[in-house]
Amino acid sequence: EFSHTKLDNYVQSPSIVRQIDWVDSVWPRHLKEAQTESTNVIEEMMYPKVQKYCLMSVKGSYTDFHVDFGGTSVWYHILKGSKIFWLIPPTDHNIALYEKWVLSGQQGDIFFGDTVKG
Repeated sequence: EFSHTKLDNYVQSPSIVRQIDWVDSVWPRHLKEAQTESTNVIEEMMYPKVQKYCLMSVKGSYTDFHVDFGGTSVWYHILKGSKIFWLIPPTDHNIALYEKWVLSGQQGDIFFGDTVKG
């Protein structure tokens, strides 16, 4: 998370992401404004640091199935190449299958996309 770093001034999320962002729309504004420096020490963080993540991938890599941090409004900027997203409907059945898959410890052996419908 790169808020309060030199990179922070060079990156702005899309306006729709800022409009629906829970940190900006729900979290007490005075706590976010009180945070003046970057910290990863949980006791010193005044708000959830989930707004500006920089993830990089090399050709041929992938990101396994996951649920993003609670309340995170995720957006991507693909600089070069392409990325394929598998979106799975969040039905009660699929969520139960996901929980079972995560807790099984077999993510490397079982492709989650093969276990769901939708």
